Amino acid sequence: MSTSVRQLGSWGLARVIPQPGSRRLLIEATAGIETLLEASHARARALIAALRDGEDLVDPGLAQDRLHDVIGLFAGYVDVGEQMLSRYRRTR
Repeated sequence: MSTSVRQLGSWGLARVIPQPGSRRLLIEATAGIETLLEASHARARALIAALRDGEDLVDPGLAQDRLHDVIGLFAGYVDVGEQMLSRYRRTR
């Protein structure tokens, strides 16, 4: 759990509020699902770019096919997520 909280904090999506006299921490969201999705998409786009940079290093065949499948999976995730965000923004 603490790793997840630290990760959310590093993305600017949550802040930790120490409780005096206690080991417990309060976790407060600093943004909504929109910001979370945008951050996730940014990370996915960076991964896609890195994978595409490595395409020339993979021999044709099964490994290259798998790499293309992974790239397609993440690209699809970003595309669908962008559609969701667009719909969400239109309804606000």
